[in-house]
Amino acid sequence: MEMSVLPAEPAIEMRYYVARGKVDNKPRCEHCGNPFERKSNRQKFCVECAIEIRKQKQRKYNREYRTKRAL
Repeated sequence: MEMSVLPAEPAIEMRYYVARGKVDNKPRCEHCGNPFERKSNRQKFCVECAIEIRKQKQRKYNREYRTKRAL
């Protein structure tokens, strides 16, 4: 019944489901907020964001390491 009545507009369809409490149970990325499939139970980021966040953390670690070694 719902498939024949819902519009082709994804935003309107999402509002319809949210209003009825039928939202997806997929986890959301903490960085971008998009839903993604988890590969483990501790995963917090989607694949694209995980790569970028790892680069940021590595840059920060390297900066701190170089400043400690310079002293």
